[in-house]
Amino acid sequence: MGSQTVEEPILSSFSTSPDREPFLDWERMIEHRKSSVRCKVEHAFRIIKCQFGYQKTRYRGLKKNKNRLYAMFACANLYALALAGRSLRET
Repeated sequence: MGSQTVEEPILSSFSTSPDREPFLDWERMIEHRKSSVRCKVEHAFRIIKCQFGYQKTRYRGLKKNKNRLYAMFACANLYALALAGRSLRET
């Protein structure tokens, strides 16, 4: 068996003060990935709130509110496709 070496993580010079340890690059990468997913998810909610006016939940019953949200998310997906200049057939 060959000897395997474990690579140490590269330290970033992103630290703001000398008493704090600098961030590791992998921590920044993880936070970047989480924020990019969060951005994509929250954009659909912004479309529903701003374009379709779903600011408050109505007292209709859980099933009716759930169906209304499903329809609004489907419309939000179509709206996002239209903004991007794409159609449903392009994949």
